[in-house]
Amino acid sequence: MDFSEQEEFSYAFIHAVAAGAGYSFQPATRQLDNRGVDIIIHAVGENGISKPRPQPLYIQVKSSFQNLTHEKYIHYDLAKSDFENLRSDQWINPFILVIVLLPKEVSERLKITEDRLCLQKSAYWISLKGCNSAVTNKTKKRIKIPRSQQLTVDTLRGIMENP
Repeated sequence: MDFSEQEEFSYAFIHAVAAGAGYSFQPATRQLDNRGVDIIIHAVGENGISKPRPQPLYIQVKSSFQNLTHEKYIHYDLAKSDFENLRSDQWINPFILVIVLLPKEVSERLKITEDRLCLQKSAYWISLKGCNSAVTNKTKKRIKIPRSQQLTVDTLRGIMENP
């Protein structure tokens, strides 16, 4: 599987969660993508009019076929530049990192029957804003995301309502 296919599955996973929560999913513009924002989630009111609250949510997406799950955490080695960007106080809108874990086999990633469409496997989120452990003399920073921070319809609503 090439990287673009992996990226599309990751986006589809987050898009499905956003739709289930009643939010609008928007791929970021090139300018935002160059700053590390991959997806923007908006709350949408009746007739497509945006709700005044909550603020749009910025998401940087990473994905992996590797088993990154440990007893209580997901471990992901994030590039230093991405870590520094995500922990920055420069962002007005909430900005989170989402790690999507995908099965290696395409046949395991997507299952379609007459009764259901199933995207597998799972996604986890973390906010690194204000994290004070800067990366020094390394190219990567190990991020530990609690497994309790699985990205679901309910957790996305919680993030949007309490940025």
